[in-house]
Amino acid sequence: MGQSKNFPTKILDGSECKLRTERLQAALKDAQDEERRLSGLIVLVSTLRKTPAPLFVSFVASNRESLFDLCSQITSTIGKDNDKDNDEDKDKKKMTVTLLTDLVGLVAIQAKESVKDLILEPLNQLRQILMDDEQSANLRTRCAIILAVASRFVCSDPEVIALNADACKSAWSTTVSSNDLAQLVATSLSAWCTILLDADTETLEKATEDQKRIVELLKAKHIEVRLAAVRNLGFLYELMRYKKPGFRFENTDVVLEVLAGWEQDLSISTKDRRVQSVIATDIRPSIVEGSDAPTTSLQTESKDLNCSLLRGGIAQHLANNELIPKIFGLIPIPTIQFGCKLVSIKDVPKNVYIGYFNDYVKHRSVQRGRERDEKMTKIYGDKEKEREEMLAATNPPM
Repeated sequence: MGQSKNFPTKILDGSECKLRTERLQAALKDAQDEERRLSGLIVLVSTLRKTPAPLFVSFVASNRESLFDLCSQITSTIGKDNDKDNDEDKDKKKMTVTLLTDLVGLVAIQAKESVKDLILEPLNQLRQILMDDEQSANLRTRCAIILAVASRFVCSDPEVIALNADACKSAWSTTVSSNDLAQLVATSLSAWCTILLDADTETLEKATEDQKRIVELLKAKHIEVRLAAVRNLGFLYELMRYKKPGFRFENTDVVLEVLAGWEQDLSISTKDRRVQSVIATDIRPSIVEGSDAPTTSLQTESKDLNCSLLRGGIAQHLANNELIPKIFGLIPIPTIQFGCKLVSIKDVPKNVYIGYFNDYVKHRSVQRGRERDEKMTKIYGDKEKEREEMLAATNPPM
């Protein structure tokens, strides 16, 4: 989807775009230097999050090999543990690895299938980290998010998609939910379901066998795990009915019984019980065959994964990357081009905003005038036609 149709936009300022490109090139050069890698990655990733798609794609096309050589150093950075490292060095290493994983996801969103061959090695490293219990929960959660996003935007090989799904499944099905790991279980489950949208028949067959494990998560201790389980369980029911009309899980009655028990479960807080009740009410039609199922549950989960990766750059990507609204069901945020930046209306200086608003009012007035004229023409045209028909009926020709 292109620029918002509601607001006129300025042409990109060439000098500002040139400065943005030079900044990206300098940041990439610093990131390739091991001693300056962290500072370079901070600038590179933060700038890419706010870079419009045309400039982003041009930068990736000009630096494909350099970018993916950098992205392929995730596991090597993790592996460089040194007993002499102090806490500050360890924190820098963790931040470097996180930024490298985010870089993979950002490039996947904008470059899409043009990098499907180069991204294979970084994805392989992300899968290894996700399935490694010794890695931090936050890093493994980031990896699950990026595997889901990359599977939707880049991957077309069924084998790669199956590997991504298996890695996410391993994370949510083998991890014991705890205070530190609850978010990992919930996110990897949502990522697994998102990946299933592009999976082949064999992977979907395996997914139906894992449905019982998701049902077990409905009784998990942590509410984020229970909510992720019920949402993605509803998605799995909808997906399998879409792929195989008439499909039914054998334990559907058990699932409905568990959901009914949520409302009477006094072991959890009143607030959590209310949230569970609302979600269960929304998802129950997806589980009961023949009911009108909601269409927002999967989009919500996918949007959360996507926003988590893009962070503050979601407005720019919504307006410039046509696949984002299409795949994730998002609505573009009203924005305008201000110099080289695409910003929200509320962030534009007042004098600039007034000029855009006046142009918008003129455009809207003209459009409404045309619609009103068309409507009146249709109304009075139809009435005139009826009048002529009535006169013809009451006064037949001699």
